[in-house]
Amino acid sequence: MNAEKRTVIDTSRSEVAYGYARFDDIFGRPALVARVALPRDIHAYGEKTLSYLVVSLIIVGLVSIIIVAGWIDLVVLRRLSRLRDRVIAIGGRGGFRERLPVSGHDELDDVSRGLNQMLDGLEAAHENLEFEQRQMVSMFESIDESIYVADPGNLRGALRQRADEKHSRARYRGGKMLQRRFKAPTNRARSAPIP
Repeated sequence: MNAEKRTVIDTSRSEVAYGYARFDDIFGRPALVARVALPRDIHAYGEKTLSYLVVSLIIVGLVSIIIVAGWIDLVVLRRLSRLRDRVIAIGGRGGFRERLPVSGHDELDDVSRGLNQMLDGLEAAHENLEFEQRQMVSMFESIDESIYVADPGNLRGALRQRADEKHSRARYRGGKMLQRRFKAPTNRARSAPIP
């Protein structure tokens, strides 16, 4: 204790707080020091409450993480994996008529809508290609006698006979068009593929 302070409180220990008071004699010299020891019940209760709070926050945080991870798995990841599996299945089968289910208005449903629009475009292009191939095959099969092909190199033409080779120039098999070059009857004219 110094000369100016008459009381001092020591709270360095967590269980007990000590209080010191100095009493002077009639001449002003220190005569007596009194010490009081008080248990720190409120402080101990506060520390106990704080430790309960920290443990509670950790438990609530872990439970929240588990709930959020389960929700993300249920709402986002499972739907995303189902969408991926359906897209892979459609791509593996090559079917342009299949569509992905759209059930809501979130981002994954927007992706499904976009993929469905892409499949619509692919289906239309595929049908258009099949139609043009059928038209070309029917055009070749309707020609009975001859085809005149212009040689683009020197603009000479050659008369091509088609009577016996009707199916050798264009065939339609399994959705594919096979084309062959015509054989020139003479050596003077070069052959050109039919467009």
